Amino acid sequence: CLSLLTSHNGRSNQYPKATNTMSSKKNIVDQILGCLPSKSPNKLDFHFMGFNLDLREHKWSKDEESVEPYMPDELLPPERNRAANSTHRLSRMDLQRASTHLKRFVEKRLEEDLGLVKHAAPIVLLTGTGVNDELDNSKSKSPIKFTIPNEDVPRGIATQIIQPTRKNELHCEIVQSLANWKRLMLDHLGCEVGEGIYCESPSIRKGYKGDTTHSAVVDQYDFEVRINESDRTIEKLKSFVTTLWKIITDAEDYILSLYPSILLCGHPTSTQRLPKEITFVTAQEVHDMFPNLGVHERENAIVGKYGAVFIVGMGWPMSDGSEPAEIRSPSYDDWNLNGDIIVKHPLTEYRHELSSMGIRVDKNSLLKQLKSRGMEKQATLSFQKAILDEMIPFSYGGGLGISRLLMLLLRTAHIGEVHVGVWHDDHYDQAALAGIDLIPDRITRTFYRKFNDDEITRLKTEAEKRMAKEEDKERTLVSIQVRPATAETEMSLLWQKITSRNTEAGLKWEDTCHCADIGYGIKELFMTLTMGSKNSLDEIIDRIEKMDEVQSVEVVSMTTIPDIFTDECLARIKRETAIRRAEKDAKESTFVSIAVRPMTIHTDLEALWSKITGTILPRGLKWQEKCLISDVAFDIKQLDMTFVAGLGIPSENFELSERVVEEIEAMEEVQSVEVKVMTVA
Repeated sequence: CLSLLTSHNGRSNQYPKATNTMSSKKNIVDQILGCLPSKSPNKLDFHFMGFNLDLREHKWSKDEESVEPYMPDELLPPERNRAANSTHRLSRMDLQRASTHLKRFVEKRLEEDLGLVKHAAPIVLLTGTGVNDELDNSKSKSPIKFTIPNEDVPRGIATQIIQPTRKNELHCEIVQSLANWKRLMLDHLGCEVGEGIYCESPSIRKGYKGDTTHSAVVDQYDFEVRINESDRTIEKLKSFVTTLWKIITDAEDYILSLYPSILLCGHPTSTQRLPKEITFVTAQEVHDMFPNLGVHERENAIVGKYGAVFIVGMGWPMSDGSEPAEIRSPSYDDWNLNGDIIVKHPLTEYRHELSSMGIRVDKNSLLKQLKSRGMEKQATLSFQKAILDEMIPFSYGGGLGISRLLMLLLRTAHIGEVHVGVWHDDHYDQAALAGIDLIPDRITRTFYRKFNDDEITRLKTEAEKRMAKEEDKERTLVSIQVRPATAETEMSLLWQKITSRNTEAGLKWEDTCHCADIGYGIKELFMTLTMGSKNSLDEIIDRIEKMDEVQSVEVVSMTTIPDIFTDECLARIKRETAIRRAEKDAKESTFVSIAVRPMTIHTDLEALWSKITGTILPRGLKWQEKCLISDVAFDIKQLDMTFVAGLGIPSENFELSERVVEEIEAMEEVQSVEVKVMTVA
């Protein structure tokens, strides 16, 4: 049974996503029953994702207590932030007026700050040209295709049905983005270097399920600027991002000055603003900072730290072989020179992507990216062939989500409050319960009526039950590193004090701890704890750091534990985590061999070796237990020594090695130090 659950759709450990609908759950249940013998000797009851199974009788039934919402509750804004939704203070007409003011402001600044000209945008493109954006090239996110007969049809109330012919028909598809089309237009319009265009571009992406920030109907400002080949640099990209970010932060100040009631006075979110400076970080760096988190969880963590980031380098796999931060089309952005602007939305408290942009591919980067995705056949399409023949101008460009920007700056809790999407009836009901006023595309169940008190009570009770069940299942395994205030601190007593003073529901400390030497007689304490969703790691660390015996606390790793894990599985995860950490430290160490030449021939080299290894002991440094004394010339000898710099990151190991060499050269007994070998393993 477990094998079936974890291998559904051929993707290991992806069963929560694969079983998101009632029918798919029933299919899995039926598969389980089909694998069992016709008769079981004992009655076996099994509960799985809202179903009760009697494996003896080969029957399944819906668990009436498990009410599955259309949209997971965690995607909705937290209860504490729902009153801060500006739709509770702005009328529907005022919200539209504010949206218009914002769009006019942004468009004016795009034209003034970037020198762009607004251009008409297509909604339909011809199939098979390579001009449309295929997104991640998956079937679910492929363009919507249709055929235009392109034949004359007699006009009138009653017309003769004409059989379509294939002579003039056009095979078309709905625009998904204008990334490639805009690049063609730069050449068509005769744009000079530094000139460009932007379009208010609507598109349809059928692969998106609607939630607070996603809609199948997409609108964005598509922009493109012509550059020289020499401008294809990360510095040029950062310069453009900085200019665009200035427009966004100025737009926030502008709209709040016009509509101060967007903010709920006294609410914690009323003081939150976008940072004036955006932080640049690479996708690999984000991955390395949070190796145990998923892509969106990593982005949540990084925007929680900085408020707004531009993540550089979207498309290539990570250095450890894991999947890219985001699957990108190989035909428009250079994956080394692209990225996303992501912020933390004040109401949803979740990652909020505003813009995707980059410097466009040239001949070499296109070939590499097509090969990496196994899509070499696309090189024969007319657009890709034009790039390979170097007929298309160099450029940078991207898209700025219009409704995403309005949702952020107008402080709404759902993109459907500033944008007309197509939503399921259950989505309308769930949104209304959360105080979200979706713009309707039709007459819905909530169009003419409000929920009565009984309905609100029932729906809230169901939501609370679901959230309580999910919270009870959520557990996180955390490893922390505690550095004592002095070398005299008794580590076993410190461990007992920490674990005894930090006790609360849901928090469980590991029965043992580990001490590690870091130099100068100081040790570090490595501890492991398991906590639930209601426990705050920040509060736990704050309490530990306030102890007199503690200098600092550092989080080594965090791992979310699925609710199906048994204690035995948890113990195995802990062992594997410790092994991986040890292997990582070993792999990311730097071995350094140096030759130390004394100031005089009378210097006692063994005493010098003892002095060096006894006084130079920074964290992460380990000296070899023996040294070699070798003859140089004229009775001059030198000290050959070896040490290991093991801070875990090659660049930090290199800096540590340089500091060690400088400290040795500063000794009065030393004339010079020569680095003979430096090897990163």
